[in-house]
Parts: sequence; C-alpha cells; structure tokens
Amino acid sequence: MADYFRTFSTQIAEFVLGKAAEEDRCDRLASVLMPFFEGYCVTANAVPLPKDEVADMLTDIVMSAVRHP
Repeated sequence: MADYFRTFSTQIAEFVLGKAAEEDRCDRLASVLMPFFEGYCVTANAVPLPKDEVADMLTDIVMSAVRHP
C-alpha cells in the first residue's frame, strides 16, 4: 500500500508542479494533498462548504506550501 501512495504522490506532484520541480516542493505538495485526498473522498458529502469553495481553499493552501522553503 505504501508503494501505491508513494507513486500516487509523485504523480500528483508532477501533474501540479511539473517533472522538473524541486524535491522539497514535491514533498510539501504530497504532504498536504495525500491526507486531504484520502480523507476527502470519504467526507466530501458531509462538509458544510460547497466543493468549489473547498477547492479554492485547498489551492491557496497548496500554493502557499510549495512557495515557501
């Protein structure tokens, strides 16, 4: 299972940041998104905010995390 999630996190980072992204930025992105995706797939229909608002907030969080060292 760990191999699956490592591969998935690499694919997410490459999709968002590109294949040439620094490893630290990829690690930060994966660290934010992996737990979010895992939990959100189960809880998406129960959260009080609309999905587009959640997506906007997540985008802000992720971009903040990958910008700062």
